[in-house]
Amino acid sequence: MSLRLSGKAAIVTGGGSGIGQSVSESFAREGCSVAVLDLNQDGMDETLKLLDTNHDNVHCTIKTDIISSDQAKEAFKTAEEKLGKKITVLVNCAGIVTTPFSFDQMGETAFDDVIRFNLKGTFIMGKQFLLSLANFNTNSNDTRATVVNISSLNGVKCVAEASSYAASKFGVVGMTKTLALEYEKHKVRCNAVLPGLTKTPLLKSIPS
Repeated sequence: MSLRLSGKAAIVTGGGSGIGQSVSESFAREGCSVAVLDLNQDGMDETLKLLDTNHDNVHCTIKTDIISSDQAKEAFKTAEEKLGKKITVLVNCAGIVTTPFSFDQMGETAFDDVIRFNLKGTFIMGKQFLLSLANFNTNSNDTRATVVNISSLNGVKCVAEASSYAASKFGVVGMTKTLALEYEKHKVRCNAVLPGLTKTPLLKSIPS
Protein backbone atom coordinates (compact mmCIF):
# COMPACT_ATOMS: atom_id res chain seq x y z
CA MET A 1 0.00 0.00 0.00
CA SER A 2 1.45 3.32 -1.08
CA LEU A 3 -0.46 5.47 1.44
CA ARG A 4 -0.49 8.34 -1.04
CA LEU A 5 -2.69 10.45 1.24
CA SER A 6 -0.91 9.82 4.51
CA GLY A 7 -1.08 12.82 6.80
CA LYS A 8 -3.72 14.59 4.72
CA ALA A 9 -7.30 15.48 5.66
CA ALA A 10 -10.28 15.66 3.31
CA ILE A 11 -13.93 16.62 3.25
CA VAL A 12 -16.15 14.39 1.14
CA THR A 13 -19.71 15.61 0.52
CA GLY A 14 -22.42 13.07 -0.16
CA GLY A 15 -20.35 10.63 1.86
CA GLY A 16 -23.33 8.80 3.31
CA SER A 17 -23.81 6.59 0.26
CA GLY A 18 -22.79 5.79 -3.29
CA ILE A 19 -19.72 7.35 -4.86
CA GLY A 20 -19.11 9.56 -1.82
CA GLN A 21 -18.98 6.55 0.43
CA SER A 22 -16.57 4.75 -1.90
CA VAL A 23 -14.33 7.82 -2.15
CA SER A 24 -14.25 8.05 1.65
CA GLU A 25 -13.25 4.38 1.91
CA SER A 26 -10.51 4.74 -0.71
CA PHE A 27 -9.09 7.85 0.91
CA ALA A 28 -9.01 6.21 4.34
CA ARG A 29 -7.16 3.18 2.94
CA GLU A 30 -4.56 5.58 1.53
CA GLY A 31 -3.97 7.08 4.98
CA CYS A 32 -6.21 10.15 4.73
CA SER A 33 -8.34 11.45 7.58
CA VAL A 34 -11.86 11.97 6.27
CA ALA A 35 -14.72 14.24 7.31
CA VAL A 36 -17.87 12.70 5.86
CA LEU A 37 -20.59 15.26 5.03
CA ASP A 38 -24.20 14.45 4.27
CA LEU A 39 -27.75 15.15 5.44
CA ASN A 40 -28.31 11.44 6.11
CA GLN A 41 -26.83 10.74 9.54
CA ASP A 42 -27.55 7.01 9.36
CA GLY A 43 -25.74 6.80 6.04
CA MET A 44 -22.75 8.70 7.41
CA ASP A 45 -22.63 6.41 10.44
CA GLU A 46 -22.52 3.39 8.12
CA THR A 47 -19.71 4.98 6.11
CA LEU A 48 -17.76 5.70 9.28
CA LYS A 49 -17.80 2.01 10.17
CA LEU A 50 -16.12 1.20 6.84
CA LEU A 51 -13.21 3.61 7.14
CA ASP A 52 -9.71 2.32 7.78
CA THR A 53 -8.03 3.77 10.87
CA ASN A 54 -4.79 1.77 10.74
CA HIS A 55 -2.59 4.61 9.51
CA ASP A 56 -2.80 7.14 12.34
CA ASN A 57 -5.83 8.62 10.60
CA VAL A 58 -9.11 9.59 12.23
CA HIS A 59 -12.53 10.29 10.76
CA CYS A 60 -15.74 12.12 11.61
CA THR A 61 -19.22 12.87 10.34
CA ILE A 62 -20.75 16.32 10.02
CA LYS A 63 -24.40 16.76 9.10
CA THR A 64 -24.35 19.61 6.60
CA ASP A 65 -26.70 21.26 4.14
CA ILE A 66 -24.27 22.13 1.36
CA ILE A 67 -26.50 24.86 -0.06
CA SER A 68 -26.09 26.85 3.16
CA SER A 69 -22.98 29.04 3.17
CA ASP A 70 -23.06 29.24 6.96
CA GLN A 71 -23.23 25.47 7.38
CA ALA A 72 -20.52 24.92 4.78
CA LYS A 73 -18.19 27.40 6.49
CA GLU A 74 -18.85 25.79 9.87
CA ALA A 75 -18.22 22.32 8.40
CA PHE A 76 -14.63 23.21 7.50
CA LYS A 77 -14.02 24.60 10.97
CA THR A 78 -15.58 21.58 12.67
CA ALA A 79 -13.72 19.11 10.43
CA GLU A 80 -10.35 20.63 11.24
CA GLU A 81 -11.14 20.60 14.96
CA LYS A 82 -12.27 16.98 14.93
CA LEU A 83 -9.52 15.67 12.67
CA GLY A 84 -6.76 17.83 14.12
CA LYS A 85 -5.46 18.66 10.66
CA LYS A 86 -5.84 21.28 7.96
CA ILE A 87 -8.37 20.28 5.29
CA THR A 88 -6.46 20.38 2.00
CA VAL A 89 -8.69 18.13 -0.11
CA LEU A 90 -12.34 18.69 -1.04
CA VAL A 91 -14.37 16.12 -2.95
CA ASN A 92 -17.84 17.31 -3.99
CA CYS A 93 -19.88 14.14 -4.47
CA ALA A 94 -23.29 15.25 -3.21
CA GLY A 95 -25.98 15.35 -5.86
CA ILE A 96 -29.62 14.71 -6.64
CA VAL A 97 -31.66 13.75 -9.68
CA THR A 98 -35.36 14.10 -10.49
CA THR A 99 -37.89 11.82 -12.13
CA PRO A 100 -37.36 12.01 -15.93
CA PHE A 101 -39.53 14.66 -17.56
CA SER A 102 -39.80 15.95 -21.11
CA PHE A 103 -38.57 19.53 -21.31
CA ASP A 104 -42.06 21.06 -21.56
CA GLN A 105 -43.26 19.07 -18.55
CA MET A 106 -40.34 19.88 -16.23
CA GLY A 107 -41.59 21.86 -13.25
CA GLU A 108 -39.72 24.99 -12.27
CA THR A 109 -39.37 23.85 -8.66
CA ALA A 110 -37.89 20.49 -9.67
CA PHE A 111 -35.50 22.23 -12.07
CA ASP A 112 -34.44 24.74 -9.42
CA ASP A 113 -33.86 21.99 -6.83
CA VAL A 114 -31.42 20.11 -9.06
CA ILE A 115 -29.52 23.26 -10.06
CA ARG A 116 -29.39 24.50 -6.46
CA PHE A 117 -28.11 21.24 -5.02
CA ASN A 118 -25.83 19.94 -7.77
CA LEU A 119 -24.39 23.22 -9.02
CA LYS A 120 -24.84 25.85 -6.33
CA GLY A 121 -23.93 23.36 -3.61
CA THR A 122 -20.68 22.59 -5.42
CA PHE A 123 -20.04 26.32 -5.76
CA ILE A 124 -20.69 27.03 -2.07
CA MET A 125 -18.47 24.19 -0.83
CA GLY A 126 -15.71 25.15 -3.26
CA LYS A 127 -15.88 28.81 -2.28
CA GLN A 128 -15.73 28.08 1.45
CA PHE A 129 -12.84 25.69 0.88
CA LEU A 130 -10.83 28.30 -1.00
CA LEU A 131 -11.59 30.93 1.65
CA SER A 132 -10.37 28.51 4.32
CA LEU A 133 -7.00 28.34 2.55
CA ALA A 134 -6.42 32.10 2.71
CA ASN A 135 -3.76 31.90 5.43
CA PHE A 136 -2.52 28.40 4.66
CA ASN A 137 0.90 27.97 3.08
CA THR A 138 3.30 25.10 2.55
CA ASN A 139 7.07 25.18 2.51
CA SER A 140 7.29 23.38 -0.82
CA ASN A 141 6.47 24.12 -4.42
CA ASP A 142 3.94 21.31 -4.45
CA THR A 143 0.18 21.65 -4.70
CA ARG A 144 -1.30 23.42 -1.66
CA ALA A 145 -4.75 21.90 -2.00
CA THR A 146 -7.00 19.89 -4.29
CA VAL A 147 -10.63 20.20 -5.40
CA VAL A 148 -12.34 17.24 -7.05
CA ASN A 149 -15.85 17.86 -8.36
CA ILE A 150 -17.95 14.86 -9.34
CA SER A 151 -19.82 15.73 -12.51
CA SER A 152 -21.22 13.06 -14.85
CA LEU A 153 -21.04 11.86 -18.42
CA ASN A 154 -24.22 13.91 -18.65
CA GLY A 155 -21.91 16.88 -18.17
CA VAL A 156 -20.58 16.39 -21.71
CA LYS A 157 -23.18 14.14 -23.36
CA CYS A 158 -26.93 14.52 -22.94
CA VAL A 159 -29.78 12.05 -22.75
CA ALA A 160 -33.48 12.76 -23.20
CA GLU A 161 -35.68 13.84 -20.29
CA ALA A 162 -32.78 14.91 -18.06
CA SER A 163 -32.47 18.60 -18.85
CA SER A 164 -32.07 19.81 -15.27
CA TYR A 165 -29.47 17.16 -14.41
CA ALA A 166 -27.51 17.79 -17.61
CA ALA A 167 -27.58 21.54 -17.05
CA SER A 168 -26.27 21.11 -13.51
CA LYS A 169 -23.49 18.72 -14.54
CA PHE A 170 -22.43 20.79 -17.57
CA GLY A 171 -22.25 23.66 -15.09
CA VAL A 172 -20.00 21.68 -12.75
CA VAL A 173 -17.59 20.96 -15.62
CA GLY A 174 -17.50 24.62 -16.66
CA MET A 175 -17.04 25.83 -13.11
CA THR A 176 -14.22 23.36 -12.50
CA LYS A 177 -12.39 24.46 -15.64
CA THR A 178 -12.71 28.06 -14.52
CA LEU A 179 -11.39 27.23 -11.05
CA ALA A 180 -8.42 25.42 -12.57
CA LEU A 181 -7.51 28.50 -14.58
CA GLU A 182 -7.98 30.92 -11.69
CA TYR A 183 -6.22 28.97 -8.96
CA GLU A 184 -3.26 27.41 -10.75
CA LYS A 185 -1.18 30.39 -9.61
CA HIS A 186 -2.26 29.67 -6.04
CA LYS A 187 -1.16 26.01 -6.34
CA VAL A 188 -4.69 24.67 -5.96
CA ARG A 189 -5.39 21.78 -8.31
CA CYS A 190 -8.99 21.51 -9.58
CA ASN A 191 -10.40 18.56 -11.52
CA ALA A 192 -13.77 17.14 -12.46
CA VAL A 193 -14.56 13.43 -12.64
CA LEU A 194 -17.33 12.30 -14.98
CA PRO A 195 -18.71 8.88 -14.00
CA GLY A 196 -21.10 6.96 -16.21
CA LEU A 197 -24.04 4.99 -14.85
CA THR A 198 -23.04 3.79 -11.41
CA LYS A 199 -25.01 1.44 -9.18
CA THR A 200 -25.83 3.79 -6.31
CA PRO A 201 -28.94 4.68 -4.29
CA LEU A 202 -29.25 7.77 -6.52
CA LEU A 203 -29.53 5.60 -9.63
CA LYS A 204 -32.02 3.29 -7.94
CA SER A 205 -34.24 6.28 -7.16
CA ILE A 206 -34.88 6.90 -10.86
CA PRO A 207 -37.99 5.07 -12.12
CA SER A 208 -37.16 2.56 -14.85
